[in-house]
Amino acid sequence: MLRKDLSSLVEYISHSSLDIRRRERTGIIEAVYSEFKEAPVLLDIARALLRRKAPLFFTRVNPAKAEFLLNHLKGLLYVPEAQILYKPLRKRKKTGFVSVVSAGTSDRLYLEEACVTLDFLGNNFAKICDVGVAGVHRILPYIRILRKSRSVIVIAGMEGALPSLIGGIVNVPVIAVPSPVGYGISAGGFAALLGMLSSCSPNVCVVNIGNSFGAACVASLINHKRGG
Repeated sequence: MLRKDLSSLVEYISHSSLDIRRRERTGIIEAVYSEFKEAPVLLDIARALLRRKAPLFFTRVNPAKAEFLLNHLKGLLYVPEAQILYKPLRKRKKTGFVSVVSAGTSDRLYLEEACVTLDFLGNNFAKICDVGVAGVHRILPYIRILRKSRSVIVIAGMEGALPSLIGGIVNVPVIAVPSPVGYGISAGGFAALLGMLSSCSPNVCVVNIGNSFGAACVASLINHKRGG
């Protein structure tokens, strides 16, 4: 009986329970993390979401899975640089402004994931690439852009110092994303995570290693709560 009562909120299929009203409840879509799901499972989920007219946004979709889905469904878009597959929403006016900053070119996947998510959720943003602390002067041309942002997403691997630096020059939240990029002692992003958690810039908050989708959701909520 309870399952029937929840049918307007949850789409139950054989292997998944889809939270189809999450966006209305929280302002954040349900993203389908796809890295460890098989392509036929993703197809089942996609068909269920489309049937219920719920947002369709799949993260960490490799090219082979994307090709499989695109061959079976129409109207979807795939962004290989971000490993995101989605169905575009109806166009709406974008709000706010977020800067998305990467310390290095090797962080591109996480940079692009954040940018595609921000765009999907209706946010204006600027992309600032390859400005890590090994050449700190590279950030100087972007200070004006950073200071007009409502929040700044900063993605960095290695020692993860860039969010602290940017946190010291802006008066908005800095959302730090540890990237699993770096030589052995970087330990798959744990060194960056610990460095970011130890930041002496009090406006820096930290998401999980590689979770640029989560960082973009937080930035989007900040934008939309401030009223556009």
